[in-house]
Amino acid sequence: MNQTLVRTALKLNAAFSGISGLFLLFLPDLTGRLIGVGAPLFLQAAGLGLLIFSMDLLHQATRDKVAGWRVLYASVGDFIWVLFSIVGVILWGSHLTPQGIFAILAVAAFVLYFGLSQMAGLKKMYYQPKDRSFGYSLRYQSISDADSLWHIVGNLGAISQYAPNLASSQIESIPNDDLPLRACEDTQGNQWRERCTEYDEDRRRYEVEFLTEEAGFPYPATWMIGGWQVEQIPDGSEVIVWWKLHPKPAWLAPVIMAMLAFGVDRTFPDVIANMEKQALSRDPEELANSADQATA
Repeated sequence: MNQTLVRTALKLNAAFSGISGLFLLFLPDLTGRLIGVGAPLFLQAAGLGLLIFSMDLLHQATRDKVAGWRVLYASVGDFIWVLFSIVGVILWGSHLTPQGIFAILAVAAFVLYFGLSQMAGLKKMYYQPKDRSFGYSLRYQSISDADSLWHIVGNLGAISQYAPNLASSQIESIPNDDLPLRACEDTQGNQWRERCTEYDEDRRRYEVEFLTEEAGFPYPATWMIGGWQVEQIPDGSEVIVWWKLHPKPAWLAPVIMAMLAFGVDRTFPDVIANMEKQALSRDPEELANSADQATA
């Protein structure tokens, strides 16, 4: 993921918010005279809030992996600040000094720029220029060997046994079709189907295409594919789960991708952990039998 733009926007926002917070916290009387608000405690409270916000932004910007949902809520916070600034000037502008109105609107303009820059960075973070789609992936390291874990992962119809958010999953037989169709239902009653477009035992990998055109498809995408792969590493194995999609509507791509990433990070580690536990508890003969049934 290209995180350069979003990290830069977060750091600039953190610096601006931190400086503004210090000014409000330690010079509330000067700030009050400048803008025409004689409420030093209120200004100090606002300054303290800005300092906390600044530290959170800096923490986000310096993590190994930027969390999209945190960038999203930071941007929402920026847009709320801009909205309140405009409303405040409209409602109470007569009580403010001219330089105070200018200062409030100037700060709002900077904050709006930071919010928009963060959203642009969020969009770029998930964008896949090669096929003009948006994507996200998760990697999970397991102590199980790759072959044992693949026998669990590759059993397409059994995924609901390991995913608490799924009520059912089953393979549908399709005449004259070598690769299977998987039908899923989650615990909220949403239903969808996925056509397996690749199943490679040697590479321990499969890929599915979500049938987005079917009525009732629950996800905001006009096209969507995903896949699983299990790779051998020195201390066990690594599971890679990935998705690519065209979000619907397209202009909401940063929001949709941030929420998708949040859901994946929150649920899929537990799903893979359940698979890992099953792989470690089963004997080789049982695993071999499950492999034979994987695409049946």
